[in-house]
Formats: sequence, structure tokens, C-alpha cells
Amino acid sequence: MQSNIKVVTEKFRAIGYAAIQISGITVVAGENSSGKSTISKLLYYLFNTSSNYEVLVKRQLFYEFEDLLNFVRIIYTDFREQLDNTDFVRFNKLFHETTYSDLSLEDIKQSFFLFLEKTYQKISFQNSNRYNQFINRILSKETGENNNLENLKKFVENKFKNAEDLIKLRPISLFTQELSNVFKSNILPKTFEVSEEEEVIVALNKPTLSISFFVNKAIYIDTPMSLLSPGYYHHWHDLNTLLKKQEDTRVYPKEILSLISENIQGEAQKDSLYTSDFSFTRADGKTFDLNEVATGIKAFSIIQLLLKNGHIDNRTLLIIDEPESHLHPQWIVEYARMIVLLHKHIGVKFFLASHNPDMVSAIRYIAEKEGVLDNVNYYLAEKTEEDYLYNYRALGSDIAPIFGSFNIAIDRISQYSIESDHDDL
Repeated sequence: MQSNIKVVTEKFRAIGYAAIQISGITVVAGENSSGKSTISKLLYYLFNTSSNYEVLVKRQLFYEFEDLLNFVRIIYTDFREQLDNTDFVRFNKLFHETTYSDLSLEDIKQSFFLFLEKTYQKISFQNSNRYNQFINRILSKETGENNNLENLKKFVENKFKNAEDLIKLRPISLFTQELSNVFKSNILPKTFEVSEEEEVIVALNKPTLSISFFVNKAIYIDTPMSLLSPGYYHHWHDLNTLLKKQEDTRVYPKEILSLISENIQGEAQKDSLYTSDFSFTRADGKTFDLNEVATGIKAFSIIQLLLKNGHIDNRTLLIIDEPESHLHPQWIVEYARMIVLLHKHIGVKFFLASHNPDMVSAIRYIAEKEGVLDNVNYYLAEKTEEDYLYNYRALGSDIAPIFGSFNIAIDRISQYSIESDHDDL
């Protein structure tokens, strides 16, 4: 399904102006610090927020219960013999994303209330100044009320009501909050608009966050090393969750699956026996922790695992920052071929940030050979007169201007070589 998505952003970090089409395979090129990664993150957190709005609201809700959860842990430590540990384990699981993402807010709330009631039935806090102070501190932040079960339930009820309102109204504030967290700044783009079929569906000056028709899942890969530290960034955490979660069984073209396994000479799989939760079985039958294999194998393995778990389809946007990193030149070509085939046979949309001539040209010529060149769009980040700002020029399928920018490096090598020769005289 060919999409017609246009993203416009202006005056944000290194970006002067960018109007970029997301329809098939979009490749942006430019020197370091020209804003390529910024666009990648804007796209990811927009579509991720839009498609996972309810899950993100729940995640935010449980952050707000942090003090209460810490208090519960204290209670269960101090009264271990009087309380049912099974109740505590079940309650604790409510706050794991793998649990709450599949439950309604109402179900979570009722489980919450049941746990509080059972705890109050078994334990009296009236004679403990310490416990009373803890609860009063939690409640007074929001309600100004003192410790009793009804006030505590009222506190929890209000939190859930606010979450329900957010899910119903879908204010843009959840997205802008995500941007502030990601970029560690409250400064937002002067303009950020996303259009579908030439109609604006998302804009920072619009009160609500709409849902995209063409993209229902965004996946952001900026380094294969995200497997080593899955919780370091939100998008690393999100990626690792998908790699571990079987969504459904899809039938993918054998050409793509065999391309990956033949290149890396093996198969990656989820495996709890290994510290990374992933293993790699080589063609000769030997199995290794996926963290211990070459980084290039990790790069292909991530795509292999996403395919195996059924997370890639024609409404998926794969955002890959510098896909050529850690790859041998031969593997760069094969990785480019994989990208083109994923688009051709499945309809996956790609946003790629690259400054590698092999990757840029491989996508161009393989796409032409596979008959999908019309779906490939290149953009080049060019310096403006204003310091540190870049405008993005649309090139269509013409990669010559990109290679013109690559030639600057060759010129500098020649320059230094000439200087060295002069020094020898």
C-alpha cells in the first residue's frame, strides 16, 4: 500500500527547513550534525505516541504511583508473615508493561482497589506514626486528605479518571512531553506538521493527536548495540520488547528470510538461557549469546527477529540511523538489498539516514533493478547562511548531488596529501 505522507519541520536544533515525503524508501544524507537523527527521532516518537497512546498513558500513570508503590513494598517487607505474598506478586505485575498493555484501565483499577482493601483488612496503620506519615505525605500532595482507606481509594480513582480522560481526548501534550524528554529541552520545533493525502493530521498547534492511516507501527534502530542496554533509551526498550514478543505468525517471502540467514550464516532467536535473552545458532549448529557475535550479524539479526515475531507489515515504518554502521562493504550491499526487498514484497516503509556512498548507491540501483525506483526519494542536508542550520533539498532518485558532497572528503584527502608532499621537499 503506497502511502502519501509528508512531514514538514522548521527551525529545530540543526534543521532549518525540511519537507520530506514518506512513501516507500526515503534516504536522507548529509554531514554529521546536520539534523538527520533529529528527524528520525521526531518521526519515531510521533508515530509511536500516536499508535501506542493508551500504553503510554498507562506508563505515565504508574510513574505517578511511584511513591505509593514504594510504600507498598515497605509494608510487604515489614509484614511479610501476615500478608499473602501471592497478592503482592500479582499486584506488582500490574505495573509491568507486558501486563498492563493488554489490560483495560478499568480492570487495572479494580485489581488495585481489591489489593488495597485486602491489605487494610489485615493490617492496622493507626498505631504507627511512621506509616501514617508516609500515606499522609502521598495523599496530601494531591488531595490534602489524611490517611484512611476511602481517601486512598479516592486518590487512586482520581488518577485513573485523569488517565481515562487523556485516552479519550488524545491531547497533543503527550507527544510534546515525549519530545521534551527525548531532547531534554522544552524548546519545540517552530513548525512540525504531518500530512496524509495533503491533509494535515498532526501539528503542534492542533489540540489533539490524530492516528495515521498508513503507519500503525514505527520501529527505530540507531545501533545494533541497543541489544546490550535495552533500557538506556525509550526506543531501545521498545525495540527489545518487540524482539522478545511474538505478535502473530505471518508468511513472509522466502527470498527475504533466506537472504538474511545466508548472509549471516545462521539464525537468531529469543533464548532465556543467555544473558541477553537472545542467541545465535550458526550454520554449523554451534550456538552463541547474540551479544557475543559480530556487530554486523546483530544488525541483520534485529530484522530477522522482527520478521520472525510478525512485527513487520505494510503499515510499518522502519527508521534506521546509519544502517551501514559496522558492516563490511559487501554486507552493506546485501543490507540495502534486504531493505529494497522488504519494501517491494511486504510494503514496509523506510526512513534511512546515511552518509555512506555504498549504501546510497546500492539502494538506488537495486531499487531500479527490482522495479521500485519510483518509490525511492533522496534528500540532501545543505548548509544555510545561518550558522549551524541545514535545509533539506528533495532530489527524487538523483543521487549525484549526494556524491558531490561525498567528494569533499576525497578533495580533503588530496589536499592533505599535497601538503605532505610539500613538507617532504
